[in-house]
Amino acid sequence: MFKMKKKKFLSLLLIFAAIFLVIVISGLSGYFFSAPLESADVSETEAQPASESLNVTTTVPTTTTTAVTTAAPTTAATAAADRITITITGDMINVRSGADSNSPKIGSASKGEVFDYLSQATDEHGTLWYEIQFTGSTTGWIAGKYGKKSATDSPKSPKATELPSSPQSNVNRIAKKYNAVGLQVAVIDNGKVTGTYNYGYATKDTKKMATDIKIRIASISKVAVAVNAMKMQEQGIVDINTQIGEYWGAKLPKSVTLKNLLTHTSTLKRLGYIATKADTLKQLKRGASYGNKTVGASDSWAYNNYAIGVAGSTLELASKQSLDSFAKTNVFTPLDMDASFWPGALSKTNKLATLYAASGNVSRSVSSSKRMTGSSKPGSNINAFAGGLTCSAEDLAKMVAMLANNGEYNGVRVLTPASVAALEEKFFAKTENGGSFIQCLTLRYKDNLYGESELYYHTGHAFGVLALMSYNPATGDGVVVVSTGASIRRDSQGVYAVCSEITEYMYKNVI
Repeated sequence: MFKMKKKKFLSLLLIFAAIFLVIVISGLSGYFFSAPLESADVSETEAQPASESLNVTTTVPTTTTTAVTTAAPTTAATAAADRITITITGDMINVRSGADSNSPKIGSASKGEVFDYLSQATDEHGTLWYEIQFTGSTTGWIAGKYGKKSATDSPKSPKATELPSSPQSNVNRIAKKYNAVGLQVAVIDNGKVTGTYNYGYATKDTKKMATDIKIRIASISKVAVAVNAMKMQEQGIVDINTQIGEYWGAKLPKSVTLKNLLTHTSTLKRLGYIATKADTLKQLKRGASYGNKTVGASDSWAYNNYAIGVAGSTLELASKQSLDSFAKTNVFTPLDMDASFWPGALSKTNKLATLYAASGNVSRSVSSSKRMTGSSKPGSNINAFAGGLTCSAEDLAKMVAMLANNGEYNGVRVLTPASVAALEEKFFAKTENGGSFIQCLTLRYKDNLYGESELYYHTGHAFGVLALMSYNPATGDGVVVVSTGASIRRDSQGVYAVCSEITEYMYKNVI
């Protein structure tokens, strides 16, 4: 009996011992093999918050836990949301100064353009508006329905926001930003042309842009018309205060002068050009060709290409020669400018640029430009003067430098100081395309622009060309920018942004 009990006891003891041994071995294996398994679990949950990762790794030594949780590429998770952009989805969308449709327009944006997103707001009507980085330091607002908001995976690093060091690098950067096909820049320092910069193509993929390439400079041509008017006045050929009917040999319905034409206060309507002198005179003699406002009054101001065409034709009739011929003898040649109001009349037509629209399509080919040679009959070139002057940025800069240097360039006097003063006379303030300025004799004036105390300037836009000339008479400094194919976005002053940004950079960093 005792032996049976003892046998049972030993059996039970062995069972308990075995159970104890299993428990011990399990505990030891749990100690030795737990860390690798938990590390694997953490690696699968890297995207979770740090507190969840720490809960998983409580049995891992502190140093291991820290290494595991910080090794996760958290910057990759935040990088995707680091830059948010707005892509314009509508055609020519207004950019406004505030988040409502009543706020002043500061510019426009084209379909496909991309801007940095800053914030958003809803107006009193429930309309969503996005705030964007518009141009330079200028911000603006667009209606949300015309913009697509998206995040990119290209975060901005401190180095990425620094400007390139060289002027050429900055010209390239800005030209690319606005998708220019080709671009020229000329810099004027103390009355002298001291530098030129070129970007892209004169003709896509076949001819690089170069300093001597000739581009139709659009409405800056009007400044050249005014310069030649003052030269003729110095020679006694015209008086800009005389009624133009005297030069046309006819009595006109209104007493319009060259000064009225060159300040856009003639009250002439924006009529279509008719090539011959006789047909233009018919237009000028019709009462219906004029508005009912007072000639010369500030409230009669209306930017008018046709009126500048009449001004150029009047100068031809007064001088009894084409304005192109007079200009080459009295202005362009003395300034060593290879320029013409007719591209086909240039000495080197092989230097002509192809003109591209913002879409990238050709708006005027070299072959069609070569066919434009003008007429030798005075009064029959009316369509050349508002925008036809063709030259390089360097050529144009010589004329601008002459104005900045009070009528003289490289020791050659082209205009008297009195004539330059007449060109710079300030008449009245106006607002156009969201920008304000004072109207002069074709020139415009504004103070505190691009970091300059004062600037006289003029813009140009036609056939895809965007252009800007400006100068400060106090310093003799100036900048000329001429581009083809670039975005027609304007800045807060109504100036084409590609030209504006390059001009501001040059004034602040180069001159």
